[in-house]
Amino acid sequence: MVKITITLEEDILQFIDQQAQGNRSGYINALLTEHRRRILEAEMIAALKQDAEDSEYQAEIAVWDNVVGDGVNPSVPEEYLFFNRRGAEDTERREYRKN
Repeated sequence: MVKITITLEEDILQFIDQQAQGNRSGYINALLTEHRRRILEAEMIAALKQDAEDSEYQAEIAVWDNVVGDGVNPSVPEEYLFFNRRGAEDTERREYRKN
């Protein structure tokens, strides 16, 4: 922790003393920690909303969602896995013929 000196109005200091239960630093740290958490939460929500409204970003996510589906599905034997043109896994059971 870093020790600092701040200037407060008298009525604010009285309020802090009433609420802090003898630990001004702890009380102020708790208030600022909660305030920072709320700001970060609001910023994250705003960023997620912006992403949701960005059609170019959503198209890129859709492409990556297809890539994620390129893995082998453990419930289907590997010889039955085929992929369509978009790269999405097609797990219809078709007979695999080796050349």
